[in-house]
Amino acid sequence: MPNITVRGISNELHKALKAQAKSNGQSMEAEVRSILEKHVTPQTNPLVDLFWATRDIATEIPLEPRQVIPPRVDFSE
Repeated sequence: MPNITVRGISNELHKALKAQAKSNGQSMEAEVRSILEKHVTPQTNPLVDLFWATRDIATEIPLEPRQVIPPRVDFSE
């Protein structure tokens, strides 16, 4: 498994990361891994997935011809 090293982070960032890891009950390394996975791994959207899975179906659905909408009733008398 590949490793990375991040240098030059501020003391404030280090303290914040340490506190966040502690509040989540995990090590700083696990916290950084979690953050990277959340923000770097492509996220899927169920609606987009549904669109791509069904995009060709619409061409097979027969559509009724459009009908002319009747004029509105005038109540201004």
